Amino acid sequence: MCASIDNHQLKILIQDDGQGIDLYKVYQKAKEKGLISSKLTFDKLSQEAILEWIFHPNFSTVDMASELSGRGVGLDIVRNKIQKLRGTIEVKSEDQKGTTFTINIPLNLNFMSLLFIRWQNRLFALPTSSVLETTSVSELVWDQVDASRVKWRNQWIPVLQMSQLLSDKNSCHLSIKSKVGLILESSSHPFLVMVDNLLSEEKLLVKAFDETVILPTYLLGCTILGGGEIVPVISPQAFTVFSETKSNLLSQGNRLNSLNRKGTILVAEDSVATRRLLARILEKVGFNVILCRDGQEAVEKLELHQGGVDLIISDVEMPRLNGFELLEIVRSQPQYAHIPVIMATSRTGKRHREQGTELGANAYLGKPILAKTLLKTIESFLTVEQPIN
Repeated sequence: MCASIDNHQLKILIQDDGQGIDLYKVYQKAKEKGLISSKLTFDKLSQEAILEWIFHPNFSTVDMASELSGRGVGLDIVRNKIQKLRGTIEVKSEDQKGTTFTINIPLNLNFMSLLFIRWQNRLFALPTSSVLETTSVSELVWDQVDASRVKWRNQWIPVLQMSQLLSDKNSCHLSIKSKVGLILESSSHPFLVMVDNLLSEEKLLVKAFDETVILPTYLLGCTILGGGEIVPVISPQAFTVFSETKSNLLSQGNRLNSLNRKGTILVAEDSVATRRLLARILEKVGFNVILCRDGQEAVEKLELHQGGVDLIISDVEMPRLNGFELLEIVRSQPQYAHIPVIMATSRTGKRHREQGTELGANAYLGKPILAKTLLKTIESFLTVEQPIN
């Protein structure tokens, strides 16, 4: 075992010099458990695809379990713990040479430079890495025709209110009461967020929330001040997607709603925040949304809503049944084979894209997902020529 630091990540290698993992035995066990189609032969699968199954709950190639091993829970627990740290674990094995597990965990996950802001007597924080500039509201040049945008560095940028992001329908907090504007970064264009006051900038520990409580999609986590006060940390991705949504939902939504009917989209995503974010985007343009925590739940919901799902959006890395396995099941079943499937994942390398294409994915989107890109992709499948059932 050895550890090193590479590109702001902790890299841990765990190796042995044993006989390696019996890939064919893993393949046979996966077939016995119904994890793959009987039509998918061993020679058509890559080593990476086969080794993914050893991380499944209750998966073991051992016929007789002991008190220490063979129960199929160890690797499943390890992967879940690492994913909660936003890390990854990969495995490679060579026959008669041994097996190597590689774990990567970001070092800067917990400590962040945070900008503290106040809005309506509430305290929030957001990562300073997303802030391009701060400005006084009195210095802004507003569009006289469209009050939802201001001029910044010779370009018009959209204006967002905190009440919009927080979905605070009861707020009557008008932009004229806000004193400070934050120019935030987006992948396509900057935008302005109105707040009451800037307080301070500090580097603090940010604690992620677990899944026991359903929380708003705009929260990245929380931090605790010296006096014990808990401060919610807003995710920059939530701002970005909301900005894209505001700029593009109207035009995209008008074209989608011209169908004069609603479609149903099934979303398979193990991240609570991403799941709720996708639901918010899709519901705003009139789609019915079925949310699933993993591929296994997606299969169950497909059976429950027989014939009622028009499109599937799936992550790749999920517990129990991953996105590629879900895709394989969808394509192998006649009643589901026609459903368009969009893979939405941070796994955007050539190998993963090729695997998705080979299994029958209709589109492959990288994360973070922008509303404009997502809706444009959906529109290519759910069009007037292909009515939503």
